[in-house]
Amino acid sequence: MRKVIYRLRKLNSHWLKLSTVLVCVLISQASLAAETYMLPAPGDDVVGAMQEAHVEPGDTLSRIAQRYGIGLTALMRANPNINPRRLKIWQKVKIPTAYVLPPYERKGIIINLSEMRLYYFPPHENVVITAPIAIGREGWETPLTTTRIIEKKKHPSWFVPKSIRAASAQKGRYLPEVVPPGPENPLGDYALRLGLQSYLIHGTNNPMSIGRRISSGCIRMYPEDIEYLFYEVQVGTPVRIINEPYKVGWFNGKLYVEAHTPIDNGFDASEAVQRNYHRIIKETIGHYDFPLQWNKIQHVIEQHRGYPQRIF
Repeated sequence: MRKVIYRLRKLNSHWLKLSTVLVCVLISQASLAAETYMLPAPGDDVVGAMQEAHVEPGDTLSRIAQRYGIGLTALMRANPNINPRRLKIWQKVKIPTAYVLPPYERKGIIINLSEMRLYYFPPHENVVITAPIAIGREGWETPLTTTRIIEKKKHPSWFVPKSIRAASAQKGRYLPEVVPPGPENPLGDYALRLGLQSYLIHGTNNPMSIGRRISSGCIRMYPEDIEYLFYEVQVGTPVRIINEPYKVGWFNGKLYVEAHTPIDNGFDASEAVQRNYHRIIKETIGHYDFPLQWNKIQHVIEQHRGYPQRIF
């Protein structure tokens, strides 16, 4: 499958535009959560497309989320009327696989904490690779920073930080100083070390954790996603970690807002950004004078559905 994606990237741009949907379908069918999209035309900011699935026998929301490459929380926010404990066979499920790209230079890796999603822009390629993540829980927040990948490690050992061992000991769970590679290792089979002490982008032995605030500060990915990313990125790749709950962007002359539930990050002083979505929207539209319906925009913001919604 990864060879298929690679070859598709090397085709001419016309064919790639036509094949974007095909690639996404292939990825979903093969349970490859990382999605690859052609970058939009200059001036546009939205990639992907919304999908619809049906609950299959034995399904849970976690299984559906992994099958379509999204986090559990994202799937639940997109389907507020679905009771995860009372799924019905063939019940329709909205799959939020459309995204407004982060409002930063499309380079390296961008991780949006509020969105709980990673974006990777391969150098010299007109594509973006995106995948869901898990991030630090309250009290163990993933820091906002600009850094880079300084090491790649296959089958990593987990050198358990003293702070984590101490916190676990308080709960009666005593961790060793080192956890060797294997099924009990929470880092999974692949890890990318950031230029921050003790912080990694890594896999997991608990796929149900993806799309949640659950880690001790590291960034977790589905096993198939980190494996793919591991072989794609190079040491030295820049990494920007942001907290942008509201993203605004253009697509085909229409304006879209994507709203996520703001998270209170211990390293973040972005409350003003979270409140002032009016400013974000006005900065996006620039000098153009559009008859925006602020009541409609307010409704989109308050819903926090997590996928692009047209506002003009």
